[in-house]
Amino acid sequence: MKLLGVTALVLSWKLALLAFLTGIYFALIPVIFLFFRTKKCLGNKIPMSGPILGGVLLIMVKEGYI
Repeated sequence: MKLLGVTALVLSWKLALLAFLTGIYFALIPVIFLFFRTKKCLGNKIPMSGPILGGVLLIMVKEGYI
């Protein structure tokens, strides 16, 4: 939540929400690999900092900040 707060300070809250939703899609990639490898995902924890960073960078490139 702290990372999303800082993101909302840099971007607007609408773009921060869009970056979070994009980060959720990026988080699905390791979940799919874990599901097919171990056939269970309930005990595994995936940190969201990488996917949120990917979403923020993608939104910043799309909006022309970078």
